[in-house]
Amino acid sequence: MKTVAKRVIFILVATLLTVIAIMQFHKHKRPTTYPVYIDTTYYDSHEPQHGDVVGIEIEVGNDPKLLEIVESLSKKYGKNTNAEKTNLTLKQIRIIAGCGGDIVEIRAGVLYVNNQPLKIGKDNFSLDPVPSSIKGNSSENWGPIKVPDGHFFVINDSLSSHVIDSRYYGCISREAIKGGTWMQPRKIIEGERVNVRPSTPDDIKYMLQLRNEYQSDNEKTSIADIQQWYDEILKDPTKGWFIITTKAGSPIGEIGYAHQDANRADIPIIRLGKEHQNKGYGTDAMKVFSAFLFSELGISKIFLFVRSENERAIRCFEKSGFKREAVRKSIDGQYEIIIMVLEN
Repeated sequence: MKTVAKRVIFILVATLLTVIAIMQFHKHKRPTTYPVYIDTTYYDSHEPQHGDVVGIEIEVGNDPKLLEIVESLSKKYGKNTNAEKTNLTLKQIRIIAGCGGDIVEIRAGVLYVNNQPLKIGKDNFSLDPVPSSIKGNSSENWGPIKVPDGHFFVINDSLSSHVIDSRYYGCISREAIKGGTWMQPRKIIEGERVNVRPSTPDDIKYMLQLRNEYQSDNEKTSIADIQQWYDEILKDPTKGWFIITTKAGSPIGEIGYAHQDANRADIPIIRLGKEHQNKGYGTDAMKVFSAFLFSELGISKIFLFVRSENERAIRCFEKSGFKREAVRKSIDGQYEIIIMVLEN
């Protein structure tokens, strides 16, 4: 909980800084601990849809309501915007809750879209009260409204108590959406036997346990080592790390990717707990994760590398559609590596 609280404070401060400065979107971490990378070209090939996490820009101009929002945030965090009230742009990362034609309302703190509670993951997306310094509608009960055609109702993608969203500045136009997440981290990838979800720092202890299943006593990975490795993953927009779970949500393994170029990504590893091997979980995870990468990254090939003696892994990859491409020696010359490829 302390980690989550620290990240919530971090995101609020980061959002304020973007309010008072005109700048390009960079890496931005959600309070949910998923890394979010804004890609200004994402919606060149995608249409905004429910649940998308988007970077938005709203021109403040002389709008008294938006100026009040900026002023309230500035006072809260000790910033002075009196000298910067011209050409202000409110920049935020928000999640699309409603699209054109949708009926949106809040009942008892739960957001409803077309009379259905908005669900993200397993839980209803509940909104906490807004700051008392900002006048507006109560988050307990609000609406309903109909989202105009070509517009979107956006909400804060954290569950903090400082919610500034479409309840205050209204539905946003398509032009206000400046980019989408480089990869939609909110998605749970569903297979027949397993699900694959984005990892979070809460998974570090599990990943440590998983890796040490395969290490001898004198080679055990330390918590500090894996924490450093995971921090580097979060900082690198070309990489992502995911947890393989049962359909009930229990973690059973891990899998990751490295986006090499416009046409290619690599899967550096898939690792299952020993008790979960030989049950078809790995093959199912590889199939759905590969399909996810093809869809989200727009690539045409996925590569992976496996030791020639690892027959179990090779069978898993071949069942998933991968073909043997080449064989090479390891850097130290001690073993052979089979290069396998899956084409879209």
